[in-house]
Amino acid sequence: MKILKPLALLFVLFLYATPSLAVTFFYRADDRPFEEILASDPAGFNSWGVNDDLVRHVEGEILGEPEPESSAFIATTSDFDQAVAIAQIGIVATDSHAPRMPFYIYAIRPTDNFYSVELSFRHFQQQTGNPVFGELLEDYGEQREYAAYRHIPIVQIRQVMTYEYNSEMRRYVRTRTISNNAYVEAETEPNHGPYPHFNLPDPAGYSMSEHNCVINFNNSSSVLSFVSRSLAKNDDYQSAIIKWRRCHIMLETTSIISMMLF
Repeated sequence: MKILKPLALLFVLFLYATPSLAVTFFYRADDRPFEEILASDPAGFNSWGVNDDLVRHVEGEILGEPEPESSAFIATTSDFDQAVAIAQIGIVATDSHAPRMPFYIYAIRPTDNFYSVELSFRHFQQQTGNPVFGELLEDYGEQREYAAYRHIPIVQIRQVMTYEYNSEMRRYVRTRTISNNAYVEAETEPNHGPYPHFNLPDPAGYSMSEHNCVINFNNSSSVLSFVSRSLAKNDDYQSAIIKWRRCHIMLETTSIISMMLF
């Protein structure tokens, strides 16, 4: 008995000392219901193309405007609240007077084809000394984006949460949560390194000129088109709003300077 008690105590201590291998889930906002994601070929989320320029993906340049829809990445975030906010911002930006359509938040088990945008940009900046990567971090770092390369299989989608607009409460509320019967439990993690390839950002392309600003973002239909596609497909949805805001600040500043000079 004297021997068994210490052994039992050691066993209990071992159980409490064993680290938990809980899976961390990432989130994706989308306006497509689960049935559409399930019907995709292959089932799950698929990128639009094979262009793995991470900078252009994050800025939305290879997501339909101004360049063809060719991004090799699918945007997700490690921050649930960011996913909900991104979806709502996109819907309001599309048309503040239109009926508020439902949106969906997908909980996803990440694997090693998920790359941290923040970690990647910091690595790119260290490798090149290019300050543009720092500017990109200031603009997009809060989104906590993890860019999934090419495909997120249906077996990695754990559940989908439906959000609908409540006119009495004047806000979106979660109305339903559906578990994915095809989900496979596994102890997986995102890639802990930066994305292995990078292209140097074009300073002229990143520092938006007043001319491009007026053409691309001072037109409500242009913003409507861009954000609509972003919500329907694979995009960093909030980038359109950030750029739009930056554009209007630029235009307002230019207007004030013109008034002072003339």
